Amino acid sequence: MPRLRLMFPFLWRDRIEGRAKRSVRDQPKPLLLNSYRAHLRCVTVIEYVDELKLLYTGSSDYSVRVWRLSGEYLQTLGSFLPWTLEVTRFPPDVKKVASFTTFKVWRSGQVSRYVPGQKVVDKLRDITEHELRTKTFGEAPNEPLLGKYYALPIRPERQDKIVLDDSMTTVPLFAHLRMASTQPVRRPPTPDLVRKTRLKRQLKKAQHHDQPTTQFQINAPIHKTSITTQPAKRASSSAQQ
Repeated sequence: MPRLRLMFPFLWRDRIEGRAKRSVRDQPKPLLLNSYRAHLRCVTVIEYVDELKLLYTGSSDYSVRVWRLSGEYLQTLGSFLPWTLEVTRFPPDVKKVASFTTFKVWRSGQVSRYVPGQKVVDKLRDITEHELRTKTFGEAPNEPLLGKYYALPIRPERQDKIVLDDSMTTVPLFAHLRMASTQPVRRPPTPDLVRKTRLKRQLKKAQHHDQPTTQFQINAPIHKTSITTQPAKRASSSAQQ
């Protein structure tokens, strides 16, 4: 049994037994030597090479992988990455869903001995907390560390309660409010550019109406209506009664 434990890290004692060991707890023989996850899908073929002590596993995911007899992953056949029998790695797809037992086999039995809640004592540390805080990088900076922009705003002073004065006949509720001025609003002067533009438009309009044109002039007396055609400087329409 000790010889098998040197060859198969799966047989090493665990703090909490995995599902594979619990399933064969009452089974004396055959002895379960190794258990780990090799593919995401089911394994269909397993071949063993005795000369090199290698395992070849084929899965329904159309991949063939090479493993050591102890369970360390070497490479997937057909991959572009170079590989040797000495360097081991983790399968990139199975690594995302692997269990504690699988990682233990891939790491050749090296597991973390950290216990939740345990305080790790640094025995090689030769400096105290006070020296680290005051003498390593100088004195501690003044508060606040991020400046006044990140400090809490000052609370406003407490205002007295407003008491309504009802001693008068009429209560001026809005006397304290700022009201708009009752004086007429003075119109601002027109800018020089706007004034010049308006003057040019008026001059062009006057020149356009002063040109001689021939058009109809309508005279509407009381008894009859006559329409005459005569030249005129500007259009005129008059109704006489």
